[in-house]
Amino acid sequence: MSRTPKLAIVVSHPIQHFAPVYKRIGESGQIDLVVFYHSDAGAREHHDEGFGKKIRWDIDLLSGYRSIVLSPGASVSDAGFWQMDSPRLSALLDNESPDAVMLYGYASRMQWRARTWARAHKRQLLYFSDSSSIESRQLWKRVVKAIPVRYFFSAIDVFLTVGERNAEYLTSYGADPRKMRRCPLSVDVRRFSDAQRDIAAICDVREKYGISGSEFVVLFSGKLCERKRPLDLLHAAVTSRIAGHPVVALFVGSGELGDLLEAARSGSSAPEAVRFAGFVNQQDLPVIYCASNTLAVTSSRDPHPLVVTEAAACGLPIIASSAIGCIGPTDTVQENRNGLVYPCGDVSALQRSIERLMASPELCRQMTLASREIAATQDVSVAAQAIEEAVLGAQSDVK
Repeated sequence: MSRTPKLAIVVSHPIQHFAPVYKRIGESGQIDLVVFYHSDAGAREHHDEGFGKKIRWDIDLLSGYRSIVLSPGASVSDAGFWQMDSPRLSALLDNESPDAVMLYGYASRMQWRARTWARAHKRQLLYFSDSSSIESRQLWKRVVKAIPVRYFFSAIDVFLTVGERNAEYLTSYGADPRKMRRCPLSVDVRRFSDAQRDIAAICDVREKYGISGSEFVVLFSGKLCERKRPLDLLHAAVTSRIAGHPVVALFVGSGELGDLLEAARSGSSAPEAVRFAGFVNQQDLPVIYCASNTLAVTSSRDPHPLVVTEAAACGLPIIASSAIGCIGPTDTVQENRNGLVYPCGDVSALQRSIERLMASPELCRQMTLASREIAATQDVSVAAQAIEEAVLGAQSDVK
């Protein structure tokens, strides 16, 4: 009887979107899994710099699979390359002796330490990240960055790509396209889609935020920070409301721009066009998506925002800034199929996209169906299977 291959995953901390994938792998029994976390932030209360407050996810992030926390209590919000590390990792890898090691990015000493161990012991290396070709840097910075990144990538056996722009990014730094396998940056689709059936809860959400049945809700979900450009949506909603359209921009999240947004709402000619929900934890998010009519992602830089996948699982059409990294014919925002794309920063174009959806229930219906179909390809089960197949395929190649 052949031995079950073992995979060691090396990642910063328990993340609400990744943990369900690990649990699914643990349940399937196809491979033996151990996850090394630098910190337990997320599974415990910690200060999140982007949200500007202490948070703890209200879903279980550690059950269903085996994990080892290298530095319990360590911060991840302000941890740089050298801080995200533990000398214990090499000895623990020796003890576990995995057949394959999966790395998340290259921007920490911990990931380089794991790479070194795998190379020295001739173990398979898998690589996963959401970096995107839309990210812009000055030429000299790209040249300097290319040297270590190309070297890092030279050791990778399988690149798990989350989308088209992620694959383009990897290729630009020397990754061999023949080593690439698609693996979604996934969400637990069922957890979000099931909320569509709770009509009473959906009505309660709209009532809680003073939204009538005739109003068209454009949801913003995320950190209220500069690169997310939440003011663009506020201005588009207010302008549309002044023009006579019953638009409501509902902001879910907190962050450094919270006071500025509140001041902009209060000082506008149509404050009724804006609602603030504040930070909302994982358990309550699905019903808020389902109480909305569309999601707007207005960012100037966002490699692969998972709010898109969450919204798609709830059947929402997507309005996307051209600067986000999940737009493409096989990605989570497919222009004119489940989403409308507008030039980043063009508030008038954002407003026109909102009003186009409002004016066409049939377009919304078609995009709702498409979003659900696309979300099904992004489920945790799909990601778990992709990782398992990468490990099992690598072991077959060795044999």
